[in-house]
Amino acid sequence: MPPKMPKITPSKTRLEWTLEAAAIVVLVLHLVATAYFVRHLPTIIPTHFGLNGVPNRFGNKTSLWFLPMISVFLQFLISIISLAPEAFKYSKKITAENAEQEYRLGRTFLTLLKSWLAMFLFGLSWLIFQTIDSGDGTLSHWFIGAALVALLLPTVGYILNRRRSDSA
Repeated sequence: MPPKMPKITPSKTRLEWTLEAAAIVVLVLHLVATAYFVRHLPTIIPTHFGLNGVPNRFGNKTSLWFLPMISVFLQFLISIISLAPEAFKYSKKITAENAEQEYRLGRTFLTLLKSWLAMFLFGLSWLIFQTIDSGDGTLSHWFIGAALVALLLPTVGYILNRRRSDSA
């Protein structure tokens, strides 16, 4: 049986509050933009794009709500998970002395990931809106690579911060 982790709730940092606010603002913008575009786009739209950016599936414009709903779900899920930092898996033994710092670091990572996911999903939706609205029909192929790199940034940042914290 794993050792019992200290159960404490560190106060949120200014960075965490800023990231939380950014995630909420981006989520609201995503919902508002989707509502606008669903009203103004044709009924049948591209709903899936291949890696080359060319649409390979078409469907009803209400499918545009899929990405914002995923964003709402992820925001909710990550917020719930963040409430129990003692349940996270850590790379070092958690003690009463280091629990606050480790919990805050883990929670900050999740908050950063939450805001990055909100921005990524909104960016993807926006690109889809613009592609459909412009009549071009081809999704910019650079977005997939850039998005994957952008999604890796919070994880790389956490690992680097983790190593710096472990060596200190």
